[in-house]
Amino acid sequence: MNFWCNIINSELLIGFIGIIAGGFITYGTIKYESKKERADTARMLLNDLKSIQRYFERMEQLKEKGVKYPPTNIGYSEDWRNLVAKCIFLENSEVEFIFEIYNRVYGYNQEREYGYNKPYNTIVRNRVLERYQNLHKDVKGRKMLDLLNRLKKKSKYKSKDESKECL
Repeated sequence: MNFWCNIINSELLIGFIGIIAGGFITYGTIKYESKKERADTARMLLNDLKSIQRYFERMEQLKEKGVKYPPTNIGYSEDWRNLVAKCIFLENSEVEFIFEIYNRVYGYNQEREYGYNKPYNTIVRNRVLERYQNLHKDVKGRKMLDLLNRLKKKSKYKSKDESKECL
């Protein structure tokens, strides 16, 4: 009888240990996947904001070549709201700044597309240029640099070409 009790108890003990080990492995896997998803999302948002920044760098190069007005719209991800929503580590002020940047990019693109190329519409053209200059200041500003560095840190972004700070 004692022999059978030991076998049953050892099987229960082994089963219990297996359940606990499985729970730890599942918890670790979920935590790892969640962290990886946040890093991937931060990386996508970082790349999207950097593409907006690169747009202004390209426009500066075109200005040096004599082009007066930006020839194209600013490209950005249509899914930017979901990317921002998934970056739960962002502070409210950073989220507001990101929304402001994207809304201003959208407004700039809309005005540029629907009124900018009309030769008689100098009021719209001047307003578009003013939006462009204000947006350019914000994209090159300290607030944007701090945001990009924070996203870079959270995304564990590693690039051999870049220094520690986003430029």
